[in-house]
Amino acid sequence: MSNYLHLVRWFFHPTAGVRSELPTTGVASLSERRRRRRALFFPATAAAETSATRRFPPIAPPASAPSGRSASMANQALIPSQPPGSMMRALPLRDLQARTTDAPLISAGRRSACGASSGAVYMEKARLRAFQREQATAKTCMVSSFATDFLEIRAKEPSVHVLVIPGNPGIVAFYKDFVEELYENLGGQASITERGRLFSLHEQIDHKVDFIEQEFQHSEQSLVLVGHSIGAYICLEIFKRLQKKVKLCVGLYPFLTLNKKSMKQSAIGYIARSSLLSKGVSSFVSFIGSLQASVTRGIVRRLLGPSWSVTAVEATCGHLLWYHTMRNVLFMAMTEFTKLSEEPDWNFISAKQDQIAFLFDVDDHWGPLAHLEEISKRAPGVALSVETEGHTHGYCCTEAGSFWAADYVANLIKTKF
Repeated sequence: MSNYLHLVRWFFHPTAGVRSELPTTGVASLSERRRRRRALFFPATAAAETSATRRFPPIAPPASAPSGRSASMANQALIPSQPPGSMMRALPLRDLQARTTDAPLISAGRRSACGASSGAVYMEKARLRAFQREQATAKTCMVSSFATDFLEIRAKEPSVHVLVIPGNPGIVAFYKDFVEELYENLGGQASITERGRLFSLHEQIDHKVDFIEQEFQHSEQSLVLVGHSIGAYICLEIFKRLQKKVKLCVGLYPFLTLNKKSMKQSAIGYIARSSLLSKGVSSFVSFIGSLQASVTRGIVRRLLGPSWSVTAVEATCGHLLWYHTMRNVLFMAMTEFTKLSEEPDWNFISAKQDQIAFLFDVDDHWGPLAHLEEISKRAPGVALSVETEGHTHGYCCTEAGSFWAADYVANLIKTKF
């Protein structure tokens, strides 16, 4: 694995003085994080504290006390049924590379609960990485005579290509933080493309297969599919058609079949099936989008809550609040509900179970834990995990959720390859 991690040169160049201060092992303590913040914003005070520390060095811990990375692992509350190293932590890249020699993060046939990492760690990670994170590039290409928008970070010499399939409404801008963080956690060795387009579910699948055949027909790199919500179902359908090309299929908070117990799904389905209600909802949404930009942004902030990232708010205001976009969102939802009233293709999932992984949430009506139990019975070799960190189905709408999911996917890819 260490050789694999160094096959490709890093494609991004961290800002001097930022990454160099990150610890090489474990997660920094609270006092250490505070010291770094003071050094960043109050260099004179930090210099005085450093001088005092040199005059009065700290007392060494007893010989029996764990140190370094062992100390970090010792402070974790591991779940008994969980393999060592399964906790999803916001670790620096160098430590993520070091951890790849441990037991696999996600083991086939075993469910693991992922959580217990501090939200403060992710907040500091967001502040530190704001200076050096490689930026995803928005592009447009023609696929099957349709203009296709996508986000891309292309490594110079990639060893794997990750294709992210979004959930409905299929707006790529929502996944910008996730794509950039995933690229960084993979050490710049993977090219990552996030592809979005709005139409029916069947058209979505056909169009994405055409996109892969057009963009990667001469590529020798392995292809990893990462799908969110209905994107997980689309990934499985792509996997069926391109079995020689796809090496791993990951579903984040997957929507694979209807949840008949969900009142929310019933309400959405009722609106989507009614042309009158669909037009009414779309008109209301477009009215909000037609207001002055600052007013629209304020309404979106109030309706969606303060936890939404700037990226998600801008994506909502700039791409979602349009009449035809919302009509298409509801139309695709109608086609989703029609198709997903059927049972998943258990024969295919069972046949490819060692190449499939799913991440569920403890409270997600789109992918309830009952579906996880069913997968565990039908295809016990599928890598199943439950996220207990407190993120929601719309993880891509918050920085903390995007960073956490990127850590999960990056560690899974490193383990599988």
